Amino acid sequence: KASGQVAGALTFFEILTIAAFLYFRQKKVDLAVLEVGMGGRFDATNVVRPEVSVITTVSYDHQQYLGSTLGQIAREKAGIIKDNTPCVCGVRSQEALKVIRQKCREVRAPLVLAFGPGRHFSLEKTGAEEVFVYKTGSRIYKYCPSLPGRHQGENAAVAIATAEVLRERGWNLDKNRIVRAVGSTTWPGRLEIISSVPLVILDGCHNEAGARAVSQFWKSKVGQPGILVFAVMKDKEIENIARWLFPLASRIILTRPSLERAAPPAEVAARLGRYREKYFLEDKVPSALRLALALSGGQVPILVAGSLFLVGEARQFLRFYQNRG
Repeated sequence: KASGQVAGALTFFEILTIAAFLYFRQKKVDLAVLEVGMGGRFDATNVVRPEVSVITTVSYDHQQYLGSTLGQIAREKAGIIKDNTPCVCGVRSQEALKVIRQKCREVRAPLVLAFGPGRHFSLEKTGAEEVFVYKTGSRIYKYCPSLPGRHQGENAAVAIATAEVLRERGWNLDKNRIVRAVGSTTWPGRLEIISSVPLVILDGCHNEAGARAVSQFWKSKVGQPGILVFAVMKDKEIENIARWLFPLASRIILTRPSLERAAPPAEVAARLGRYREKYFLEDKVPSALRLALALSGGQVPILVAGSLFLVGEARQFLRFYQNRG
């Protein structure tokens, strides 16, 4: 505002965004990657003038705020597209893509479709090795993402398309550097293997698209029923998340992180009664993890999923548990 003041208290995310901006300035970063908290149009991060705007996917999440259709959600996400600034898009839904195209036309923003005409994305398997191949015109990228899951191969393709746009805008990002970055990136809490004996995987999937990706990974790489430690926020599409995660487990431990927004285990159990024979209810994340480890006996794999808040508490507990052991 003109007065330099805002009315009312800032939200947690707004404060966190300001702190991030200050940190970036103190560290004199050359480039900062900002991920919006929700939507985009009214997000706290959307005060910048970016080098490039990126919309990776559009899926159902936060419908009570963003809208009930993919087109409505895409409209909110398209709010990050700025005048005469390139937009890289990995969206495949035609309903959502129509909205993004229209926004780009309105603000004269060049649109780069990561999976559009002239580009090709594939997965090559040679024995146990999996290599993604992404062709962008005359360039061919072959890479093995450090982040597991086919969806991360697709995300990497969007990142590569973005890096090419940045290179065209004068940034020194050569092909070999891009491929090395894809192969060395770390992302805590996203299909993170935090223990091998027993196998413990953490993923903060909090919408249906994320849960589907976890399910596909578990079936292809783990291939056996596990123990699921599950927590979710009250405002999420709990049934849609559960339908991908719950069938993976022989036993399900429902819990909640220390947050008011978290759904009580008993409430989740009541809403999803068809799995009642698998349930254990634990009010605290540490007790849920202790139970999971005991039931595992060092043999049955454990999946901790449903919320980034759950994953945060789980990482803290498991690190302490491992160090103590």
